[in-house]
Amino acid sequence: MAFDGAEQKRNKHRLLFLIDEFPSLNRMEIFADALSYMAGYGLKAYLITQDIRQIVDAYGQNESIVSNCHVRIAYAPNQFETAELLSKMTGTRTVQKASFNFSGSRFSPVMSHVNGSVDHVERPLMTPDEVMRLRPPQKAGNGSSEQIVAPGDMLIFVSGHFPILGMQMLYFFDPELQRRAAIAPPARLQSLDGLSIINQRQIDRTSNTISRPELGDTEEVTSHLEKGFLEELQGDAGPRQG
Repeated sequence: MAFDGAEQKRNKHRLLFLIDEFPSLNRMEIFADALSYMAGYGLKAYLITQDIRQIVDAYGQNESIVSNCHVRIAYAPNQFETAELLSKMTGTRTVQKASFNFSGSRFSPVMSHVNGSVDHVERPLMTPDEVMRLRPPQKAGNGSSEQIVAPGDMLIFVSGHFPILGMQMLYFFDPELQRRAAIAPPARLQSLDGLSIINQRQIDRTSNTISRPELGDTEEVTSHLEKGFLEELQGDAGPRQG
């Protein structure tokens, strides 16, 4: 993500990584392990996936990607299993259910006995079919001229809080987000050196130089690989730039 000078100073200790189509990167064990403690280094990840099944397929049933996400946002799913999972995540509520029993002669104009009762039953806060009917954003136009003209609904799950049925936030309706979206992409790659942002080194350059092999007075190089390695080092013994 690119920042201008002022914004870079404000976000010196807070960097956000946005990865769209995250499961397309396949299984990355180092990322799955780092996700649990990277927040302590001022790093935040925004992972986007089409369906939770993609993460399960890549990292297995015991995946830790979703459990390490403090905020989870979901839109209307197309798969029933995902809708069922979101329904369970919303929790349950208690509702009143009234029931009436009528007794008496079949041909009597008025029933002789009417019994009514009210029970308290449990139901999901949102059933799977209600989750699948979350209102999508409204669009206008066709093809390349298609645009979103009104936001849709979404479910927001924040650890330690009640689930939220909210509305999408469209960046092109917000002046501040519009300003951030207009920031030009970086002309060169950058990396972190401690807490400082530096220009990323070339792919064939490293921060360390390969040291020459330590040979004793009586040791000689007999392997062709070792001879080739020494010849290459001698050829690169001149001063380097970059």
